[in-house]
Amino acid sequence: MSAITIENDLVHYEVLGRGRPVIFIHGWLGSWRYWVPAMQQLQAKYRTYALDLWGFGDSGRNNKHYDFKDQVQLLDDFMEKLGITKAALVGHSLGAAVCLRYASLHPDRAPRIALISAPLFDLGGLDDGVVVSVVATPATTTPAAPASTSVIIPATPVSPATPAPAASTTGETATPSTDTIPRNPFRGLGETPEEILARLQAKNVVSSAGIGAPAPAPASLPTPTPIPAPPEPPKAPTPPPLPMGIATPILPQTGSLVPAPNTPPTPSPVVPSPLPMPTEAANPLVKVFTGKPIEVFNKYVDQHAVDRDKLKPEVEKADEGTVNKSVQSLNGVNLAAELHRLTVPTLLLHGKLDSLLPAPSEDLLERINKGKAAGHMVNFIEDDLRHYPMLELGAKFNRLLQDFLDTADLSTLNIQFKEQWRRTMR
Repeated sequence: MSAITIENDLVHYEVLGRGRPVIFIHGWLGSWRYWVPAMQQLQAKYRTYALDLWGFGDSGRNNKHYDFKDQVQLLDDFMEKLGITKAALVGHSLGAAVCLRYASLHPDRAPRIALISAPLFDLGGLDDGVVVSVVATPATTTPAAPASTSVIIPATPVSPATPAPAASTTGETATPSTDTIPRNPFRGLGETPEEILARLQAKNVVSSAGIGAPAPAPASLPTPTPIPAPPEPPKAPTPPPLPMGIATPILPQTGSLVPAPNTPPTPSPVVPSPLPMPTEAANPLVKVFTGKPIEVFNKYVDQHAVDRDKLKPEVEKADEGTVNKSVQSLNGVNLAAELHRLTVPTLLLHGKLDSLLPAPSEDLLERINKGKAAGHMVNFIEDDLRHYPMLELGAKFNRLLQDFLDTADLSTLNIQFKEQWRRTMR
């Protein structure tokens, strides 16, 4: 027996083999123990781990850890504690939901996941698509070519500023840039703050009278004498306000400081969240997992199920609170939509005879798989399987799992591998 301490509580796990890591997560009715045959099959090439979630098996029992998000955090803490940077994940029932959520949040740490009897329901949101919005500053003359096919949401048009041309202090004609905004509006006005302020004051007075730029003040005079302003013409424009300090730019009154007309827009992509928005649809698991775990087990698990007598003691170990609270905390969680957005290669396995967590419909699976690359989701729905495929199939399940982990090109699994699986089932 192996154990580590997380959140000042005990987490029990077992480990077999050497090689790349694979982590097994059990479901609502079970513990780490029913993964033993699969771990023994993989131990020659993989280092396999199976842990008990909070409130199950021999792990700690603390009600504050029983939420779904806490079970996901347990997996993250477990990997951190054991120094596992990435691992293939295999989950059953609740464990499948934990693996799916973890892979959605950390796709770089879960290169492949296998979801067995996963709670997938059509709660909506699958046909909405994922839209990346781009906000761009509008061009007033020549529109820039779009950089991508993303949806462009234009900002509210703003009238561009029309600054009056000013003479350079070096005697050359200053040409306003059409590409960028001048970074330093005080360049060429002096070396010290006193000189800059004096020249700005003089320039403001002269420009309001329609006279050209004044001669530069001597560098030795800290405060030049302002040139008297002649009588103001009848239609002279109102001068802009004087700056309060050298760090305050003088903005034209005709508009705000915006890019020149030919400035190409700078898109700002809005990256979508790895998780879909919470759904308001009813949580179908609430009606299934009511009462004590052993009562649910006796109701939904066939009396002649393989290893039923071995499973029963493990189910009886589970804290009633961990089952009820984890189920309740899945309110608003749309696992089907999360799987639809997931880019990690995924194996799905369901049994049509599973009365506890019914297999998803072919239509739902097609909508989940829509837009995914070939081989990114391989699904099997078998006629003769119930809730525990890893026990009902035995060696065949273990072979399926090993082939999924070993195969480099998963795009062949939907055809060749699936046909091979069908032949072994006959």
